[in-house]
Amino acid sequence: MVRNYLLGKRAKYYNPLQMYIFTLTAFAVAAFLIGDSSTTIENIITWGFKAEDEILEESRYASVEEIMTLMNDLLSNKLYGTLFFSFFGTFPYRVLFRKERIVRPDGVALPLNLTEQFYTQMFLACIGMILSIVMLPLCLTGISEDTLRGFYCVIAFIYSVVIFKQLLGIGWLKSALKNVLGIFFTFIIAFGLIFIVMVTAGVIEGLNK
Repeated sequence: MVRNYLLGKRAKYYNPLQMYIFTLTAFAVAAFLIGDSSTTIENIITWGFKAEDEILEESRYASVEEIMTLMNDLLSNKLYGTLFFSFFGTFPYRVLFRKERIVRPDGVALPLNLTEQFYTQMFLACIGMILSIVMLPLCLTGISEDTLRGFYCVIAFIYSVVIFKQLLGIGWLKSALKNVLGIFFTFIIAFGLIFIVMVTAGVIEGLNK
C-alpha cells in the first residue's frame, strides 16, 4: 500500500493524514464502547501543554529527568504519541535510508524524498493506531499498562521493519538495524528540541519577572 501510494497509485487508498484522523476517531469510539472512555478521549484531545507549564513553574531550567518525563507522557498519549514519530522521525529516517531506492513508474530508481518519508511515517502512525484499537480489549483483562506498552512497542517495531523491507527491497537485518537507529535518532532530535523550547521558555519567564 505504501509503495503504491508513493508511486502515484492513490485512487483506492486513503490519504495518510485522512486515514490517521479516521483511525484516531475509531480508537476514541472503540475506547468509549469498551468502557475505557472516562479519561481516554480527554487525554487524546487535551494533553500536552499543561504538563509543560507545570514543569516550568517548578524550575526555570529544564533537567534531563523533567524532559524524559515529558517525553514519556507525550508518547503515552495516542494523538501526540503517534504524531511524535511522524514528525520527529521524518528527517533521521530520510538520512538513514537515503541510499535505498524505490523504482518509479518511469523505471528510474530514486530514494524517498522528505515528503514521501513523512507519508511513510504517517502510514506507520496509522498502523500504530489500528494496533491500539485491536489491543483495547486487553485493558479489561487486568494486564499492566507497562506490559501492554511493551507488547505494543514490539509489534509496532516489527511492522516498521516489514514496511521498509518491502518498500525498499532491503534485507530483514538491514531494515531492523536502520529502524533501531531511526528510533534512537528520533528520540535524540525530540529531546534536543524539547530541551531548547523548555530552557528558552524558562529564560524568557525569568526575564519577565
